[in-house]
Amino acid sequence: MDADPATISAFVVRISCHLRIQNQAADDDVKEGDTKDETQDVATADFEFAALFDYHLQEGEDDPTEEELTAYAATTGRFALYPYIREYVYDLTGRLALPPLTLEILSRPMPVSPGAQWPATRGTP
Repeated sequence: MDADPATISAFVVRISCHLRIQNQAADDDVKEGDTKDETQDVATADFEFAALFDYHLQEGEDDPTEEELTAYAATTGRFALYPYIREYVYDLTGRLALPPLTLEILSRPMPVSPGAQWPATRGTP
């Protein structure tokens, strides 16, 4: 299906990342006068991921506002890119002969509507 370029728009979501892996000194590595809390950088990496999102406007629809695009980028855009960032970090640390680092799952707290009751087994929000 061919689309009319006048009704298609796109925007880019970019996420810049800085990875810093540190090694905390073990008890037997601590020299006199030093503290165990001192850390050494083992590896650092700066990288960026980007995704192009396109959207189609129906006749008569207005372009999304800057606020709407920013909200989309901060939620859906971030969730779309995060699995690739997570895989990259895991792969990169393995290639550096370090134990593979698995980042946590990205989550966002669910909004609670006023007056909502939580099930007794789940506790309070």
